[in-house]
Parts: sequence; structure tokens; C-alpha cells
Amino acid sequence: MENSCLHTPNLTIGYSEKNQYNCLANTGNITLQKGELIALIGENGVGKSTFLRTLCGLQKPVSGTFSIQNKDIQAYNRKSLAQQLSVVLTEKLPPSNLSVWELVALGRQPYTNWIGQLSALDKQAIQDAITATGLTAIQHQKHFTLSDGQLQKTLIARSLAQDTPLIILDEPTTHLDLVHKLKLLKLLKILCDTQQKCILFSTHDIELALTLCDQILVMTSQKVVQGRPEDLIQNGTIGQVFRDESIQFDSNTKTFNLVF
Repeated sequence: MENSCLHTPNLTIGYSEKNQYNCLANTGNITLQKGELIALIGENGVGKSTFLRTLCGLQKPVSGTFSIQNKDIQAYNRKSLAQQLSVVLTEKLPPSNLSVWELVALGRQPYTNWIGQLSALDKQAIQDAITATGLTAIQHQKHFTLSDGQLQKTLIARSLAQDTPLIILDEPTTHLDLVHKLKLLKLLKILCDTQQKCILFSTHDIELALTLCDQILVMTSQKVVQGRPEDLIQNGTIGQVFRDESIQFDSNTKTFNLVF
């Protein structure tokens, strides 16, 4: 597993409630590779965010463990993990007066000294991330003035500046219109292809994911199934998971159609 960024041999996820764990799903044997864009899809409430938070180390699994860069997650300290994994979650940013450049610069925290002084290497990494995400023209703009799409790209730039092989995003296309959703996902795909990043993101934009992603993780109430988009379409997994009397999945066009 030389190119493996993340491996879950037998991980069970869930959450604690009143001192008891509620199991949501077993992830099975999942392996995410460098240079791949991977979408996590599933119905609302199935546990996608819980799964991602577990992989980020923000939530303990019910049982089992997983590895990042072929090293058990428990073997990392906080700083070393931040050099392997960067995260963009759905939580709102706290109030601040930071510019786009300053917000992206926060991605260099795992590498700076105890007073947070930026080296020439840090500054170059920040500028490279801003350039890669097309934010050069607004890099000095205050982040609270940005549109949703611009802010999402800024947070992705922050994760790029963090320079990790694995990036995890929780619903990055939420609140974006169709054009900006497509542009954002194309950006993620380019980063995987050109920088060999492994990017895992959850989404409800299933049709776009099936078109642009290298791998899909389909999460149900019992398990997580991994496969290439074309394989999951052909074996009926996509149509089965999102089966409803009001919609029908067309495997030829990779689209969902209304049934009247």
C-alpha cells in the first residue's frame, strides 16, 4: 500500500449519547490513494459527518482503528497529524478581521516556531496555495466580505498551504449555485491530478460526483461501500441506495429523473 493515504481495515463509527455508544456503520476495508478525488455520498442522517469527524481524529470510533500514510492514527501527536491531514468542516468561522492571505497563512501553523513566525518557505507555500486556487486578485480582501464560493476556495487554499497529502472536506459545495459547484469540484480534481493530493469530501451533488470523481464511498445505515463510479452504477449500488417512488436513476446518463 505504498500510495495509500488512508486505510480503514475494520472501523466502526458512531456517537456517544448518555454514556452509551450508538453504532452507525462499519466502514469495511477502505483504502484511499494519492492523486484520487473521492466523494462520500449517502442519505441525510446516515452518518457522513460522523465518519469524516472520526477520520479527522475529532471523534473516537466505536471500535477498530485506521491508518494515515501507513501509520496508525493513535501514533500521531497533534502536530504531526496536522502535517498529514488538513480539514475543512462546515462550522462557521469565528468573527475576525483576517484577510484572505492571513486566513490562508493559518495553514502553516503546524510548521512555524512557538511565536508563529513565518519563514520564507512558509510565505512561498501560502502564495502558491493562493495562486493554485485563483485567489490572487482578492488576497488582501477581508474574509468576511467574501461570497460563499470565494470563502470556500480560501479555506481550501488554507488546507493547501498546510501541505498535507490528505485533505478532508465536509460538504464543500453547500450553498453554492450549480456553476460554482462545478468550478469548485473541478478545482479539487485538478489539485489531485497536479499535486497528487488525496481529497475526500462529502456531498449531496451525486451526479457531479459520479462524473468527476475517481472513487465513490457510498454510506448506508450498515456499511460503507467503495468503488469506481462506473462500477457502482453498473452493479446497481447507486440506484439501490437512492431508490424512491418519486425518482429513478438512469445509469446511461448518470442522472436522476423525476417519476410522475
